[in-house]
Amino acid sequence: MEEGASIRKNGADDLLYVLINEVVDNYFEVIESMGRVIDKIEDEVLLNPRKEALDVIYNLKKDLIYMRKTLWSMKNAIDDIFRNEHDLIDEKTLYYFRGVYNHIIQILDMTETYRDICIGVLDTYLSSVSNKTNDIMKILTIYSTIFIPLTFIAGVYGMNFRCFPELNWKYSYLGFWVISLIITCVMLRFFRKKKWL
Repeated sequence: MEEGASIRKNGADDLLYVLINEVVDNYFEVIESMGRVIDKIEDEVLLNPRKEALDVIYNLKKDLIYMRKTLWSMKNAIDDIFRNEHDLIDEKTLYYFRGVYNHIIQILDMTETYRDICIGVLDTYLSSVSNKTNDIMKILTIYSTIFIPLTFIAGVYGMNFRCFPELNWKYSYLGFWVISLIITCVMLRFFRKKKWL
């Protein structure tokens, strides 16, 4: 109530200052809540990158760009107030506008910082997904590599030739499985020794 009476008593320049100051103060709250979301998403992307995180990052980045454009417009308007000495704004109120101007600069710096963090989180997300894909491809390649010699042996002995001396051997089926298991164990041991598995 007192503040309203003070504004009515002091004039339109005080009202303009109070309105702009209130808007700028609300931007502080918005940017701080964005910072909390960015921190949460950053941790989530490092631990378990999911597609939902990517959507949140893109939306945050878009909101930060929009916020930056709005704040630049406000900064330019206050610049205009300083450059063109208006008769409606007295010297005391101009002093308060300098404080608002400094707050706008501070919020602009924060938006730039958060935008850079979003870009970094996006890069982290993409490299995490790429690493997961590489791990999957590595496992699939190892399994494929193990089955190549087994497929070769099965292919050779699966041909319909008559003159395979091993085919008439009593333990040929057992021999096939023993050789296949030996090859598989040797390859797995080799991969573990190289730390590929």
